[in-house]
Amino acid sequence: MKRYFIESAKCGVTKGGFGCGPIPGNVIATVQFNDGETTQWLTLAEVQGMPNFVLADKDIHEAMLKEDFDDDEYVDYMQDHFIGEFEGIEFGEDYATTFECIASDPENPAAPLIRYLITLTRCGMDEVEELIQLASGKYADEIDIPQSDVEQEFLEEYEEDGDSVEDCDKESLYRMRLSLETDIATDSIFHEMDSEAFDAEKTKLEAIKERCEDEEDFETWKNGYLTSEYEKVKGEKFLVCRYLFAGIGQYEAILPAEQKESFICWIDRNGSAFYGGEREATEAEIKKYLALHADTGLSE
Repeated sequence: MKRYFIESAKCGVTKGGFGCGPIPGNVIATVQFNDGETTQWLTLAEVQGMPNFVLADKDIHEAMLKEDFDDDEYVDYMQDHFIGEFEGIEFGEDYATTFECIASDPENPAAPLIRYLITLTRCGMDEVEELIQLASGKYADEIDIPQSDVEQEFLEEYEEDGDSVEDCDKESLYRMRLSLETDIATDSIFHEMDSEAFDAEKTKLEAIKERCEDEEDFETWKNGYLTSEYEKVKGEKFLVCRYLFAGIGQYEAILPAEQKESFICWIDRNGSAFYGGEREATEAEIKKYLALHADTGLSE
């Protein structure tokens, strides 16, 4: 198994600036590591709370602290070396994406390296030197890494979501999973409007899937459930309603025909939303509607 040896670590803050008010500096933390074959530099630059990861073949820590965006060579190098994942661990616009990946693959050998870099970035400046000494000259997997505040926050939410499904019977568990999986896979304005709630959905789904031990059994149940529920509504009319949110995107909503007027009223109340017409839903789309609402009636 690959191991990551931390040769050195650094952490600093850029000078910041002044826009419509004082702009705080960005925290820049860098780990020089060796994976048994090559030495590289992994840097986390936190810009207004958003993590940005850079994987470089040379030490660019001081250049990143300087932030000379008039230097075309520096800008080109940075653009070429920003990364969206490392050894299967994904990076998003917040830390939740990263911790979700680590939670789903805790044995990933890169996890301790990423956790350490995030802790170094998020710690108080009076803790930096201690954390650097803690890791320098050691393998990442042999360090007792303190949890950062963002990791603690994620774990608290993760455990709460796990507890919420701990006592569920199989039927309820499967219905929640079907609803969440379908919603997460469906483009929705609500995902754009509340990214934190969307991330919480993903976290809850991971907790539920951990309790679903037999994937074949779940797929068999899902097919039977949707066939049975479809038979109950077979004579009813369903519509696929198209709508647009200016500057965000176009979406579709599947709903019973009698809910159309209420849906249009909701669109009309949103100044940036526009109704784009409707068509009759197919059998597959009606089953998707039933899947989205599979958890209806379950106690929270």
